[in-house]
Amino acid sequence: MDDSGKESQKALGQFDKRFLQSLQALNQRIAKSIPTFRLPALDRIASIDWAAAQKKMDEFPQRSKEAMDVASAKGWFFAWTGSLRETYIVTDHLKSIDEEQVNEYMADHYRSRMDCLSEDLTKKFPARAVAISAAVRAHQRADKDSYTLSIPVFIAQADGMISEILGAVSALQKVDRTLMEQGAKKGETRAAHALRNKVADEEDLNYVNPILTLHNLDFLMSQRDRASTQSSGGEFSALNRHQVMHGEVSDYGTELNSLRAFSFLCFVGLHLPAFLNWKVQDNA
Repeated sequence: MDDSGKESQKALGQFDKRFLQSLQALNQRIAKSIPTFRLPALDRIASIDWAAAQKKMDEFPQRSKEAMDVASAKGWFFAWTGSLRETYIVTDHLKSIDEEQVNEYMADHYRSRMDCLSEDLTKKFPARAVAISAAVRAHQRADKDSYTLSIPVFIAQADGMISEILGAVSALQKVDRTLMEQGAKKGETRAAHALRNKVADEEDLNYVNPILTLHNLDFLMSQRDRASTQSSGGEFSALNRHQVMHGEVSDYGTELNSLRAFSFLCFVGLHLPAFLNWKVQDNA
């Protein structure tokens, strides 16, 4: 596994304002105690523009949310599955490229990382390793028949994972009246409601915003809304969980759709647990 894969579970934990603050305090102590002699590494620390770095950190929750929104509008789930530096790069790139370039960029992103990400997933969820590995092998055979087989497995495993991680039965279903009486927002998924119950800080929830907005995405668009799109002269051709898993369509087998489904699996299986672990440590 490359360094990016090994760091996949550390990205969120690295993103902590206290880290920058402690480095800044260390540098100030060093400057006072060693005024006439500096090692090269300390010079590099001293040369950091701490105000700019802090500003970038402060802005990152919102920038990350916006980048995720750009990706999800095209059916992708941008998961923090690499180093913090890589996450910054992907975030900035998604914010700067044209809408027409998003599919190509996200496909390249997940295509080049499928081996290391699938290895991370099977290690984290050994009971699901057989299904995940089989779906990855099918995808890598790179033909329409194989994509037709990989997509529903990626979706099904992500479906099971999100219920397991958040402790929400049928997590991708919309909340019912009972949950709305308990404070759930009308129309949102049970996953979103469970996530809000675990994490109250709205700014922190920016890092997992696609979970909160699943009900508004093409991926979970209801039959009524899909029909409305078509009746108004549009054509609904996005990857849709219900259509795939309930056999309503059979022409979904493309590489892009398989990579999209894999991106959802990575978001649920790697990004979401890392985020929740970070919040537990942050509140300890």
